[in-house]
This record gives sequence, C-alpha cells and structure tokens, in this order.
Amino acid sequence: MGGKRTGFEERERKQGGTAMKRILLITVVLLALLPGIAKAQWTFDVVSVEAYINDHKKQRSLLLARSTLEYSNKLLHGYSRKEVGGYKELNVDLDRYTRAFDIIDVMYQSLRTALNVKNTYTAVSDRIGDYKSLLEDFNEKILKRGRIEPSDALILENLKSIDPLL
Repeated sequence: MGGKRTGFEERERKQGGTAMKRILLITVVLLALLPGIAKAQWTFDVVSVEAYINDHKKQRSLLLARSTLEYSNKLLHGYSRKEVGGYKELNVDLDRYTRAFDIIDVMYQSLRTALNVKNTYTAVSDRIGDYKSLLEDFNEKILKRGRIEPSDALILENLKSIDPLL
C-alpha cells in the first residue's frame, strides 16, 4: 500500500490534477468576464436584508396571532365538549323530573276528576232532595186541600211526564 503506484493509479492522479486545474481556470475566466454577476453572489445588500427582516417580523406576528387563535379555539372546543356532555346529563335528569311531574299531574287530574264527580253527585242528590221536598209540599198544600188551579194542573201534567209514579 505504501509502495510504488501502478500505471493506472499514476494516470488517474495526473488526470485528477488536470481536472482541478481546468475547473480553476474556468472560474477565473468567469470572474474576469462577468464580474457583476459574481459580485452579486458575495455582496451584502442592506436594504434587501432589512426588507427580509421586516417581512419575517410581520410573518412572525401573523403566525403568533394565528397560533393564539388556534389555541383559544382548541380551549373553546374542549370547554364546549365538556358542557355538551354536562348538558346531555342535565337533560336526562330533567327528563326524569319531567316524567315525575307528569305522573303527579295525572294523579292530580284524576283526583280532581274524582272530586268533581263527588261534588256533582252531591249537588245532584241535593237538588233531587229539594225537588222531592217541593213535590211533597205541593202535594200537601195544594192537592190534599183541593185548591187546584189551572196552572197547578199544568205543573202536575208536566211532572207526570217526568215521573210516572205521580
């Protein structure tokens, strides 16, 4: 390895050096013929750099604002998700209470109906009792004493159509 080089290696070393010389020569020629273009690659333009920095600051502030909005949106979605879950649980609880109130309402309406039936029965019974006492008074005071007038006969005819026992 450290000995003599073969012919192939020697030729490659010479050609490699020639290729390097060729590249260096082309670079020097280009620099000599096109100095403006070459200088543009290595110069420092203050105005362009300041514009680039200003643009970067604007972009950064926009990105910061966007990042803030996205984070607040994420927090809002998390809060909304929790609240929607709580809202659903609340609705289930409220549905239970609503059903309980519906049952109480049905019971109240049933009780009210039963009380109305009882009150109606009592009122009708009272009116029938009053009617019976009226008929008894009419019988004793008018019919048994024989003081019948034509209007009384009309009442009796109407009563017979209602109650055939008279």
